[in-house]
Amino acid sequence: MAQVIKSREEREMEIMNEMKKEEFFDYVKEQVNIRAQEELCGAKINLVSIAKSNRREMTGLVFETKKEGASGRPVVYLDEYFERYQAGEAAVDLVSDMVEKGAHFLEIAEDSGIDMVVYMLKDYEKAKENIRIRLCDTELNAEWLRQLVHYEIGDYSMTYLIKVPNTKFNVPIRWEMLEAWRIPAEQLRSDALMIQREKHKPVSASTIAVIEATNLHGIWKAENLLNGAVTCKCGNDGTLYVLTNESREYGANILAQKEILEKIGNILGMDYYILPSSIHELMILPVSTYASVDELSEMVRCINRSGTVGTDDLLSDKVQYYDREKMMWENAKRRAEREVRKGGTRF
Repeated sequence: MAQVIKSREEREMEIMNEMKKEEFFDYVKEQVNIRAQEELCGAKINLVSIAKSNRREMTGLVFETKKEGASGRPVVYLDEYFERYQAGEAAVDLVSDMVEKGAHFLEIAEDSGIDMVVYMLKDYEKAKENIRIRLCDTELNAEWLRQLVHYEIGDYSMTYLIKVPNTKFNVPIRWEMLEAWRIPAEQLRSDALMIQREKHKPVSASTIAVIEATNLHGIWKAENLLNGAVTCKCGNDGTLYVLTNESREYGANILAQKEILEKIGNILGMDYYILPSSIHELMILPVSTYASVDELSEMVRCINRSGTVGTDDLLSDKVQYYDREKMMWENAKRRAEREVRKGGTRF
């Protein structure tokens, strides 16, 4: 039988089709670097590992432009690309996609989007108007939180970020940034809460109303129950409510706004459960539903594991309980266990 001699291209294709994760990362770094010399004005490409929320670590390519006056260092994350590679997409096509995305990010950076961050990092008054609060589960993010300015509230921690205007980029606020701004953490927290109240109006509506009032483009048109004076007690019908803000972005930080939680209690006319739907919204469930804490916790856990909530948007599995009389919220499971020990009702 005659021996089949494979071409160089065929041998390279076989190697590419057998790459493991680390080999894939090294391959794309090399190929993107080669393409960058010609197509991205010699941009420097580095492979980095970046700690993310919820105990995640992601690998990405950092695009560092050499263009004079630009300071952007956008990142293209590779984990999703490796999944696409495993699903059968050609490595060479994925490299082209990365180069295209990197070019787009660098264009934004060179057009001042990312340079604006550098300006804001030097001037807190400029940065302040673009600060947002992002909530995370303290226990899940203990390692990640060491790098970030944060403030614990119950099971959660408030972290802070700068949203870059007119882009999808944001910059987490780290301790060294406070030193550069020469402000204490308490001032950052106070200013951030004030900005959330002034610029990101809280909204709440029943889930039924949200579904019925959302148009084909996904824009929320439901009536906001938080508008105007409280005129009725509507907690007895067992309706589930959404709590977020007008932009539906980082809406879970409303947990830090005591006056809003108190107002919801007045509207419902009773205590309520707070289900951590995502970092962008919370679900409010009146205690009149008679659901057990275990049932609610399992429901949240299942949703979080189903892929319905993206890993970047995942908040927590921990259900909370708001007590109208005490005007405070706490971990619902710990509260239920305490009530059992006291001989009270099992919630």
